[in-house]
Amino acid sequence: MLFAIVDYIRYRRRRGPYSDECIRKQGGRLAVPESVPMLQQLGPRHTFVYHTRDSFLSWLVMYYTVSVWSHVGTFTEHGHIIDATTAGVIEHPLSDYFDGKSYIIILAVKDGLYSEEQAAKSLEWGRSQIGCGFAKAPVALTSFWVSALPSF
Repeated sequence: MLFAIVDYIRYRRRRGPYSDECIRKQGGRLAVPESVPMLQQLGPRHTFVYHTRDSFLSWLVMYYTVSVWSHVGTFTEHGHIIDATTAGVIEHPLSDYFDGKSYIIILAVKDGLYSEEQAAKSLEWGRSQIGCGFAKAPVALTSFWVSALPSF
């Protein structure tokens, strides 16, 4: 319990692994439109990870996954994403996450790791999950998509 309290204080004060410097070293960019100039060119072979500032729920995810990234999703077409939110699985614009204080990394799934067919199946499966409630969706979506991500 003491370790969790200390970690939460570090998160709130942006210290240690939660500092801007550490997140930038991992490739994190401030969540603003200028950080994603190629937004319209992103598609099903791209995913994103997100570091939310000032969210107790996001900190819990980070603490229990031993990561500074609390959220993951995949791109569809034209800058839209599918991800699990507290409202369930939805498809919406990435710009919903542009708050100017959180961090984002856009990742391209490397050729050879993920075929075009697998990308299409992943997108189809993600779309089939739209409308699923929060209790089921995060674990299924996160484990499915994170398996294709590099470790940080």
